[in-house]
Amino acid sequence: MRAMVRRRTCRITRNLIVGSFIGFTLLRPAVADDLLAGEYLTDGNFKLAIEEYTKSIAEKPNWAEPYVNRGAAYLSAGELDKALKDESHAIKLLANGKDNALLSIAYSNRGVIEEKLNRKADALKDAEKALKLDGNNAKAQEYILKSRKWKPEK
Repeated sequence: MRAMVRRRTCRITRNLIVGSFIGFTLLRPAVADDLLAGEYLTDGNFKLAIEEYTKSIAEKPNWAEPYVNRGAAYLSAGELDKALKDESHAIKLLANGKDNALLSIAYSNRGVIEEKLNRKADALKDAEKALKLDGNNAKAQEYILKSRKWKPEK
């Protein structure tokens, strides 16, 4: 019942958001879908989050943020191949260097996925890239410290 009420609340929220962005026709639906998906992701409803992020991507395919977030939802749902694909695509979209904070998150997310796929060397490279882009990226810092346990000293 709680999930049903939450879904209805999210739909109402989406409608209010769409109505409040008058004049931003191209951005309006994608932003609303992204915000709604974020609520689902926070609630742990990964399937609905993925659906909403997919809508957001369909409406604005060159916007990297929904790819990063859908990748996180796929990761949480255990769909590692799809998660890796989304994070890698977001990294390509962000290659212009305009949003280093989001690019750092994409790299650290991809690193987590690579670790789960037992690709520790690739995971470490992504964590190092993430930390270089954003020195405050806690996930990347944590992974680099953790990797020192298995990385041979030179």
